[in-house]
Amino acid sequence: MKKSILKSITLILLSLLAISAYSQENISQEFRAEKLKKYHTQTNPEISFKQFLEMEINQEKQRIFLKSNPTRRLGALTATLNTPCGNGDFESGLDSTEWSGAGGSGVNNNGYIDYLAMTTGLVGGDILLDGSHQTLVSAGLDPNVGISTVAPGGSTNAVRIGNSYVSGGAELLSKTFIVSASNSIISFWYAVVLENAGHIPNQQPSFRVRILNSNTGLEIPNLVNLGGGADSIYADPNSPFQLKTPDNRVQYKDWECAQINLSGYVGTTVTIQFVTKDCSQGGHFGYAYIDNFCGSCIGSNTGSIRFNDTISSTCGAGDICFAYDLPKAGTLTGSVNIKLSLYQNGIKLQEIQSGTLSSGNQYCFKIDPYSNILGINTSLPGFDFSAEANFSITGTNGVVTQLGTLYAGGAPGGQDNNLNNDYAVNCKQCCPGKNLILNGSFELDNVAPNNFLPVTNYQPLVALSSVVPGKYGLLNSAQALAVSPTWDPGCSNYKRHLVVNGFTGRTSVIIWSKAVTLERGKTYKFCADFKNLDQCSFNVKPRITVLFNNLPAFNIPYTTINAGAGCNWQTLMKEYTIPAGLLLTPTTISIYLDQTGQGDGNDVAVDNINLVEEPKVDISQLLFNLAFSNIANNKFNITATPVAPLNGCTEFWQVEELSTTYTVVSGTQVINPPIWLTTTPNVFTNYVGTSTLAATGNPGIFTLNKRYRIIYGRTCQCTVKNIYAIIVDPYVNKGGQPALHYYEDKEYMQKFNNGTSDYIVKANTITEDKNSRPSLPNENVIKVFPNPTNTAVTISTPNLESNSYAKLFDVFGQLIKTIPIQAKQSNTVLQMESYAAGAYMLQIISSTGKIIFTDKIIKQL
Repeated sequence: MKKSILKSITLILLSLLAISAYSQENISQEFRAEKLKKYHTQTNPEISFKQFLEMEINQEKQRIFLKSNPTRRLGALTATLNTPCGNGDFESGLDSTEWSGAGGSGVNNNGYIDYLAMTTGLVGGDILLDGSHQTLVSAGLDPNVGISTVAPGGSTNAVRIGNSYVSGGAELLSKTFIVSASNSIISFWYAVVLENAGHIPNQQPSFRVRILNSNTGLEIPNLVNLGGGADSIYADPNSPFQLKTPDNRVQYKDWECAQINLSGYVGTTVTIQFVTKDCSQGGHFGYAYIDNFCGSCIGSNTGSIRFNDTISSTCGAGDICFAYDLPKAGTLTGSVNIKLSLYQNGIKLQEIQSGTLSSGNQYCFKIDPYSNILGINTSLPGFDFSAEANFSITGTNGVVTQLGTLYAGGAPGGQDNNLNNDYAVNCKQCCPGKNLILNGSFELDNVAPNNFLPVTNYQPLVALSSVVPGKYGLLNSAQALAVSPTWDPGCSNYKRHLVVNGFTGRTSVIIWSKAVTLERGKTYKFCADFKNLDQCSFNVKPRITVLFNNLPAFNIPYTTINAGAGCNWQTLMKEYTIPAGLLLTPTTISIYLDQTGQGDGNDVAVDNINLVEEPKVDISQLLFNLAFSNIANNKFNITATPVAPLNGCTEFWQVEELSTTYTVVSGTQVINPPIWLTTTPNVFTNYVGTSTLAATGNPGIFTLNKRYRIIYGRTCQCTVKNIYAIIVDPYVNKGGQPALHYYEDKEYMQKFNNGTSDYIVKANTITEDKNSRPSLPNENVIKVFPNPTNTAVTISTPNLESNSYAKLFDVFGQLIKTIPIQAKQSNTVLQMESYAAGAYMLQIISSTGKIIFTDKIIKQL
């Protein structure tokens, strides 16, 4: 009997919908009776049966509509990809190419939303109408609580999600995008208006921020904190940050700012949904306003934090400073605790806590890379940092309310556009790397081990006329003016300088000297900045020379320093490779000031002295793939394609035939002709096995039964030339067919790196057909599979002894994802579903910054 009644009701409803006449007046008595029975199951129902019946009719309409139009069901189709921050301020309207929406009567008796029962679409309208789900609003006042309808700070438009119609409805506004390093922390402003139904929290009207992994459809928790660690706000009379109307009917929050932390999902496609809902019984409404998506949180009542770049240091020993606003609620003022996290290569080194800050507006962390950062690798250019600020307030009842979390100073994990670039270990340098000159930036006092010679002329007192001729001081710009009104090094970014008051009419004098230990066969670059400190009249400009006591070829001849006011410093530099056979004792570097000139002045400021070893170009920049074609008539062609983009480096190609004993066959060697550098990939145009290229203009021709060595090299800024060599051999595979085999020529590369001429090249033994890329260090303990892939790859690293990390680059050499790998971790999964089809390069980096593994990954459709 029940089945018959239900079937009759369904047929009646369908026919009513078909003629668009579905209303309370023409529904069947059976349907009305069924809903009346459901209505009476509620304890103390909040709405009349007429309102309840209308809600049930709307839900049935929506269910039948979605059954007939499945593509309008939320989540039925892949979401349209938007830009991360496009149309975030809504000043140009509500752009349907940047935002999506949905709505419907999908709130059940427990207060949960049936998202799949929502109908997609951006639908606006009056605040009193049931179907007003996503409405663009201009500046004005909310009709229920009187707050602004747009965010503070000059906004003219915002979006209202939901309405004040009581219907048990839910609405959302969403954006789908690929998380990038530069948009991994997203701020937004919101305001909420929630009727207080007096239910348990989940059954109250609410506002929620929901984040989904778009590839899996699963929610990602704990990425936003709207207070107390929650991603939701319910009508709560006990919250110090919720206000209420005089009749206590409506709770509301005025405009506040929050952040979404997506730093752990760079490269992942996510969907952010701003969701509002009415109460579970349909008797109370809830709606919200959204504005300034990807904006700033400055001025929010819940507090704000920002990196203070005007007083922070950027290198060496110094300060990392943050400005903050404390949270306020009426007459109450809250507090903030700032946690500074330091990272290298994406791996956290240390956390430093500020403690509870309940007054003021600024806090600085003391930083010294050489003394107070645990586990730092000072040979790397620098480190990354981020600050996490946790805000709280104590109410009049003594209860501490956690208000939220904001980030400043960089994305957690250092996942911005580059690693190790937020704070330099050493100050301004001509090349990255460890500065062999301790205290070359003069930020530390002239005491051991950071001191320099001649120490007897040091003048620590900062007062007028305290740095007299023949003396020097370590002064910033303001102190330089206090010492002498005519001096002003004038560049605050450089902090302190060595300021020298030189004599005239005397012999030259050493103004700075330091001993360093250098190694044979290595290349170093020396740099230092100088500024002329003019006098009023008869001014003599300083002349500077830099001498290396046992390396005269490294010396910099006398140079007049013409740089004057402001930041117009003059840099002297010299690069030198120490001969392999030269025996060295510690090298003393001395800066001389010429004092033979007649007149006044001869005063100079010195800063940023650095001496850096230049490494060879990394092997990851030298790898190249070979492709063989036209294998016929004992001939074939080769195409060589470098894996990494050139990025301003200078290329080098060399091809030669090898004998059976792996020596170069005379007359077959061709070294770096211009025609091979004009295109990539390289097809070795005109190579025909002789030292003189043929004038055919065709791809090079190689003989199948001969052995060849192909060498690729690069020289880049601040790196020394390095090469990568591959040997190509003819080979007969197990099927008896001719094939080609290639592998690293490690002996030749070692010969190049050793710089000796008597190294004997040994033959490699070929044991099997591996017509593939060359092997790399540690490949026996690192595996990547499956490759190619269309979803993800697994990185197997069971034998790694220390923490490492993986970097994924696109075909243009841009870093698109970094993930940490723990020591002895068996497998690490790298998700690639959201990436376009094509080739990518994977690198595994050790904790010391060394590349220990490189592989090419193919992402399929």
